[in-house]
Amino acid sequence: MVRRRLSALSTVFYKIVFPAIWFVGLGMGTVAAFAIDLSLPHGAALLGGVRWLLLAVWLVGSSLLIWFGSMLRTVWLDDECLIVRNFLAEVTIPLSAVRHVRETTRTRNQKNGSINLPKMIVLEIDATGHLPDRVRFVAPFAFQTEFEPHPLVIELLDLSDQTAQQTKQTRPNNYPPPAPDSDIRW
Repeated sequence: MVRRRLSALSTVFYKIVFPAIWFVGLGMGTVAAFAIDLSLPHGAALLGGVRWLLLAVWLVGSSLLIWFGSMLRTVWLDDECLIVRNFLAEVTIPLSAVRHVRETTRTRNQKNGSINLPKMIVLEIDATGHLPDRVRFVAPFAFQTEFEPHPLVIELLDLSDQTAQQTKQTRPNNYPPPAPDSDIRW
């Protein structure tokens, strides 16, 4: 099987480009708000307490964007494994280790109700040593209604089920799991 990208190309936008634009753009606006001389007649009227609100919005927004971007991964499918990158390291996860696949809606997370855009796919992994507990990635665009599952979710569920059944048939019950190939903790 040929390596196939599962995560959307917009991952780079959500992880790097948009946070950089937010940080620089709103940061420059915040610095400009504090640089305006309040002794001028229009300066005090326009920016009295707004500058502190602007600073708070910039700091909170930047923190949330960095947190959101740090969760996102780039994912490829190759034979019977997933290749997951976080721009610093790469880890290979066998499809048999995928415990559950779910997706978030465009407006709210199905599990805890938090707002999140864009639509993401979350893989819950049976973590053994070096593997992450969860892998989140931006779902590629697909024509679908809000009530039907993303086609990639269905495909990953089928592949992980098939791989898990094949693994159970070829390994005895007391067979140890494979040794970790890296010491990276996600």
